[in-house]
Amino acid sequence: MAWAYTLGTMYFPRDESKAERFGDGMAASFTLRSMADDRAMRTECKPQHFSDIVGRADQFQPALGEAMKSHRPAQLAAGVLWTSLRFGAHLPELKGLNKAVKIVCRARSCSRTEVMEAWGGFKAVAHLWAVFSPDSADPPDERSLLLFLSEAEWLRRKAELQLARGAREPLLAADIAFTPPANLKIEPAPLAIPAPEEWMVKELCGAQLVQVHAD
Repeated sequence: MAWAYTLGTMYFPRDESKAERFGDGMAASFTLRSMADDRAMRTECKPQHFSDIVGRADQFQPALGEAMKSHRPAQLAAGVLWTSLRFGAHLPELKGLNKAVKIVCRARSCSRTEVMEAWGGFKAVAHLWAVFSPDSADPPDERSLLLFLSEAEWLRRKAELQLARGAREPLLAADIAFTPPANLKIEPAPLAIPAPEEWMVKELCGAQLVQVHAD
């Protein structure tokens, strides 16, 4: 199940084995839920296969508990990416990683150290978290999954092209960022990038306000 393994990568971007174990467990859990509502599916499932599914599902809860610890740093990383892209689109003279980190520190009431650690740990999947909005315990259908990946891929490409003044690397380097599996036909789906809020501009410029460009 592509959704389960995508989530695994989002929660454990630097630990492939944990990501795979999370994906296996989530996929098995969804399979058991489907079997509970589908008698034919239960009947056709061989006992050995069923035992394997149950075993992998049992491992999911511990993996989920560990994954939940990733929520805050992942969201901080997404905030850095999204904030930087907002300035890049509307106030390019104020774009840059350090400026985005400063805004996220203020918005989330956290330290620069915490935000930088979050960015270091989750920047490879920050574009996924930036468009992630779970609203159901059920996995999305194929169309919704493709839209999610398409929007995230558009953000990734925007971040790959954004280079702050004096920076040697783009906001999100192509060689580290998550990209959709090659077997999925993904066409980047453009998103509207809102202008920075007035308080953000003030935070960076003090009393000297900068007029936000239309685009």
